[in-house]
Amino acid sequence: MRIGIDLSFIRPDHKNGGTEAAIKNLIKGFEELKALGEIEDEFLYFIHRDIYRDYHKIFPKLSYFIYDIKGPHSLRTIRFQTFQLPGLVKEEKLDLLYFPTFQTGLHTRWSLPLVVNPNDIQYKYYPEYFSFLKCCYFQVFYGNALKKADKVVVISRYVGGSYKKYFKRYVKGKLSLIYAPIDFKEIREEEVDALKDFSGDFLLCINSLTKHKNLITLVKAFHKLIKNPRISESLKLVIAGAKWNGANEITDYIADNRLQERIVVTGFLTDGQLQYLYHHAKIFVTPSLYEGFGMTPIEAMAAGCPVISSKETSLYEVTMGRAAYYEPAKDAVALYKAMLEQLTCSQDLKREMEETIEENKKAVLRYSKEKIARQYIKLFYEAADQNKRIKKPIDGEKQLNHKEAMNAGQNTEIYGRLFDAVSKEAAKNGAPFRCERESFEASIGSAPKEIDLLPFLELEGKKFGDGLWLAFFQKLPDKQKAKNLEKKSRKEILEGAAAEGAFAIRGIKPVNSPYGDIKPGIKGRLLKEMARVKNSIFLRQVAKKMPAGMQNRIRKLFC
Repeated sequence: MRIGIDLSFIRPDHKNGGTEAAIKNLIKGFEELKALGEIEDEFLYFIHRDIYRDYHKIFPKLSYFIYDIKGPHSLRTIRFQTFQLPGLVKEEKLDLLYFPTFQTGLHTRWSLPLVVNPNDIQYKYYPEYFSFLKCCYFQVFYGNALKKADKVVVISRYVGGSYKKYFKRYVKGKLSLIYAPIDFKEIREEEVDALKDFSGDFLLCINSLTKHKNLITLVKAFHKLIKNPRISESLKLVIAGAKWNGANEITDYIADNRLQERIVVTGFLTDGQLQYLYHHAKIFVTPSLYEGFGMTPIEAMAAGCPVISSKETSLYEVTMGRAAYYEPAKDAVALYKAMLEQLTCSQDLKREMEETIEENKKAVLRYSKEKIARQYIKLFYEAADQNKRIKKPIDGEKQLNHKEAMNAGQNTEIYGRLFDAVSKEAAKNGAPFRCERESFEASIGSAPKEIDLLPFLELEGKKFGDGLWLAFFQKLPDKQKAKNLEKKSRKEILEGAAAEGAFAIRGIKPVNSPYGDIKPGIKGRLLKEMARVKNSIFLRQVAKKMPAGMQNRIRKLFC
């Protein structure tokens, strides 16, 4: 398939934040799949001449269509997308066009399928950041992009909910959950100039200095932390990120409290410098109030750095409940206590943390650029309505199972409607459905023996248990088991499900488990052997030759 990708949204100063980082990682993912021979699709990248110089250095082998329009960035982008791009897709004989942002121009009639990833809708939650005219601009261009898109990518369930809330009629039946891609390849570490002159440990936060990143709460919590006599006098806080509308508040607090020697604000850093920070920090902290995805805590987990996070918006979802969390997000005392606990924990707890860190490194691989690129390829083919996808299974080893397929592009809304129908019918018959929507949606369609655990990792306690029992055994746990599940961790619940006899008899194999191999219990293995004996054709033939009385005794034993 011949796929066009529009890069006209990229600013000359590259201040596109996580959106540009994500498209770079996705491009790397596509190129990796091509190098592995997994895909043969052609990609054509539409890019302005000013941006081409930078991208050609990073991606010299890509096929580019370079356009040259004068004027301010926003106006030239609108002109290109509205007036030139519709004709170019015909000339270049493209099968599909992908827009990585909400900026898709004002043209409404396209000759090919469109896939749009509008990312988050910050202006709906923080309108005070923008002028009235800017909010009107966003409203028009978001609405136009969503209306004409054939598929809309959402980078988290939280973002999907936002679009259902504000643009419900435009996104109905279009949403596809595909998380942001991350490049986990080791980058050469670089020494950070701002840190050369100090020795000792440091805490790390990588975020732009905008108000909704809530860095002032982190600075206040750190100020309280260093007053504690149990904390080293050399401990510092490093904040790396571009300065925005929250910078003055932070710098003023640092100056007023004479914290210049303890808090380092580095500004923009290279990838290599960020890697240095990830690998040397004691703790990574993200106190953000709003994230559509939240790439930095995932990168910290991959580097083996413990993470403390707020539970706001998508953060709990994308960190899969695997970080240390504090609440409420603006409570500096709560954050102080979370940091103090991590820094002064016992040796036993440290060993547990080290095990968790290793598990986290494996768990975050669900966001690897190759995996996400495969999901995009699958979605592109679905949008283009073609039967043949790629010449070998799209994950390099096997076909996507039900949940990966659902996350890679199937319409998840249908499962919500199915839940409503099932629960309504159950209530009508006087037997209310003892299952919540989240656990039902995670388990739906999981009858195959190989079951992906990733969708379940966003659930806790009873929801997690209900989802597993539905997926593994097509029924809910009994009342006593359901009550016990509320007190157990996900690992304990999973081990309990594996101890059920039906787990072994059915030969269920959980995949993508952050807890290692899940094996059936002794009871299950014995039952499986008995079932194998019971169903043996050879033994059936032998039994037929036995006296009728003996046959009856054997039936009583096995049946």
